[in-house]
Amino acid sequence: MATQIERVNALAELERLGYKWEAIGDDEIRLKCPAHDDKSPSAALNTKTNLWKCHVPACGAQGDLATFLALAIGVERKIVY
Repeated sequence: MATQIERVNALAELERLGYKWEAIGDDEIRLKCPAHDDKSPSAALNTKTNLWKCHVPACGAQGDLATFLALAIGVERKIVY
């Protein structure tokens, strides 16, 4: 059974924000990390699980799509239970 975050269409959300990306595999895309001033794409996002990770060792940011989008638009992500 898919989790709630897996049900979100990552590509549609990135397009809505005007966020550029490139495919690097069937379910993987490369894009600029929203956690630091990224000059070239250093993060990878899996569009099936909606999990992402920055591959710059000094950054290492990672999380789910909601975390990525919050960083991208500059808001704090709050988790409500």
